[in-house]
Amino acid sequence: MQHGHAADFVGRVFQCGSVKRAFPTWDDFVSNFEKEFFLFDEVADAALILESTAYFQNGRTIEEYIDSFKALWVKADYPDGRHLVLKFRRGMDPKLSKRLGSITTGRPNDSKIEDWLAIARSQDFIMRTEEDFHRRTPPTIPSASRPTALVPVHPVAPALHWRPSAQPVAPARVSAPTHVAHAPRAPALSPGVPMDID
Repeated sequence: MQHGHAADFVGRVFQCGSVKRAFPTWDDFVSNFEKEFFLFDEVADAALILESTAYFQNGRTIEEYIDSFKALWVKADYPDGRHLVLKFRRGMDPKLSKRLGSITTGRPNDSKIEDWLAIARSQDFIMRTEEDFHRRTPPTIPSASRPTALVPVHPVAPALHWRPSAQPVAPARVSAPTHVAHAPRAPALSPGVPMDID
């Protein structure tokens, strides 16, 4: 209790000199404690939080998000259903929400929040595992034997040019080829002879 509401409460009690002076009876303590720490309307407060963006995951783990979301929906007395599932998905990490939205087989019922909580946990685990795997896998380096030069295409055919998405990184000890092979040039076609069509 170094800071925050509870620390302020304790500080005010200590200013009285003793607990007995601050709260002569147990009922005085309970009454004062409830005024300080209990919300005026816990149900309305929880519902207002669920109607805002304050409940969003925002960098918390999926377990922390699910625990706080559950506490809010129970306090707000929201019924299980599609509306609650939409709120849950809206507040979670966008990458995970997109992943859940793309599930086609094994997709939970849109009105069963407990099923969505379970699949969110499992998909979050899978997503974190994949990210960890790709983070630990060294990037692939293009092979020196793999051609990246464009081969000229005959002018009659439409030219499709392949371009690598990123500049290939050549190994340090490989020298660049001294010549580029060109495809043989085909002879030009004659204009042809006009024909009569009946």
